[in-house]
Amino acid sequence: MSATGAAFALREWTGGPGGGPPLHVHHHDTEAWYVLEGTLRFRLADRTFDVAAGGCVFVPGGVAHTFNNPGPGDVRYLIVLTRRILDLIGALHEDITPDRVAAVYRDYDSELLE
Repeated sequence: MSATGAAFALREWTGGPGGGPPLHVHHHDTEAWYVLEGTLRFRLADRTFDVAAGGCVFVPGGVAHTFNNPGPGDVRYLIVLTRRILDLIGALHEDITPDRVAAVYRDYDSELLE
């Protein structure tokens, strides 16, 4: 686990329709997405909106959020995230049991809300 969320990382992801994380919050870490191709659908607190290629979304720490690809095609995007969130994503992709997911979020100063 990273001791701090201060350093940022830049990653590119591609994904088909659906997917995306459950509603969650990073208590002190900020994220930003830049859509390269396709569309991402975001939910920030109680607001839902689509962001097409060329659009950007900034989510400060403490804001409940999730996102997915509404389809029909693939989406490709850049995500700017703290090292702590990058480590969280890595931990979530390890072989963990479903009853451990909420604890993993907590380990990285985040909270699963759904």
